Amino acid sequence: MKNIIEILSDLKIELTDDQKKKIDAEVLKNYKTIEDYNGQKGKLETAEQLAKDNKKALEDFKKELEKLDVEDVEGLKKKFSDMEETMKNQKSGYETKIKEMTLESTLRSKASEYGCIDFDLAKSQIDMKSLLSSNDQSNDIKKAFDELKKSKPILFKEEEPKPKKKSTIIQKTEPDGKDKPLTMASALAEFYAKE
Repeated sequence: MKNIIEILSDLKIELTDDQKKKIDAEVLKNYKTIEDYNGQKGKLETAEQLAKDNKKALEDFKKELEKLDVEDVEGLKKKFSDMEETMKNQKSGYETKIKEMTLESTLRSKASEYGCIDFDLAKSQIDMKSLLSSNDQSNDIKKAFDELKKSKPILFKEEEPKPKKKSTIIQKTEPDGKDKPLTMASALAEFYAKE
């Protein structure tokens, strides 16, 4: 999906870098990207799955509890301990999955900001484990993309050169000694007028 800057560029509307930054900032303030939406949707699906798994584990535990002899207190404690461990592992797994999804969404956004051409290839070059455990994740993500842009510039769009100022190639010296710039059309007109 094209972002607003690409749409304006396709419409032949040229923007300065400052204008592009202001538009990006306003869009990010007021709208959420599809990646953000999908990330939130993924978190919700993960949370729903965790709730279903916990409900099933509790139902299984109740069934096991009904089978147990009330006098078997040690067996009951063991089953309860096992169920707690299972639920703890599931919760930890889902929390990790949510962190990974959030990180991937952030990386996609930053990749777009850096003009990344192939996100999956760029992602394979980034140490995801260290970013997941990072204390300053946003700064570390920026560093990772800066390093990646230096080491693998082919993964990013080339920055368009800024247009140069118009220069005058042809000049005419007036009788007063001052140079007067000429356009190609006026130089040709003057040349053919002499004939």
